[in-house]
Amino acid sequence: MPVTRACDHCGQEFTRPLSGMGKYCSKSCGYAARRKPDEDLARRRLIYKPQHPLADAHGSIKEHRFILYEAVEGANQSCHWCGKNLIWRVGRTGGDTLIVDHIDYNPKNNDLSNLVPSCQGCNIHRDRPIKAMTQHICMVCNDTFETVKSSGNANKYCSRACMYARNDPDGSRIKTCTVCNNKYRVTYVAKDPYVDPICRKCPNPRATS
Repeated sequence: MPVTRACDHCGQEFTRPLSGMGKYCSKSCGYAARRKPDEDLARRRLIYKPQHPLADAHGSIKEHRFILYEAVEGANQSCHWCGKNLIWRVGRTGGDTLIVDHIDYNPKNNDLSNLVPSCQGCNIHRDRPIKAMTQHICMVCNDTFETVKSSGNANKYCSRACMYARNDPDGSRIKTCTVCNNKYRVTYVAKDPYVDPICRKCPNPRATS
């Protein structure tokens, strides 16, 4: 025997056989009622623009990306937070892909004043506090360097070369590259003291000449 009752989500009355009676008038109401508030907040509104340069394979584009793209007329932008040069792309691939960031962290507030271009790093980590840099003196070469870490070998040595050469008291295995001025560690001391030291990362001018 059919029974009529009100939907627990939208309040609309619906009629259904007693054997199939439920709390909701449709599947959409059932899904909406079971959806958590934070999941509803994270949902992005889509616009159907199949000919748009940022449209996906289904012809849809997220509303906040569409609004900012049209406002800047499709021109590539720099990150609002760190100044990194960014490029408009479909999806989030590559470190220089432009991501539209919401200033107030509300993904539903797609007002143009709330949208700024951002890189992926700033989009994820911009709310984290910036750690203070502290100065230290290298225990091997006595050079002054800065680091954000305050424990372990990070505040003892200015580079890996100095850390590996901590058992080399006279410092004969620590060289400074004449090309890039970075320190590096040699596995053996060159017999010819007049040869200019060059690290492995820099091209050897003798080999190219």
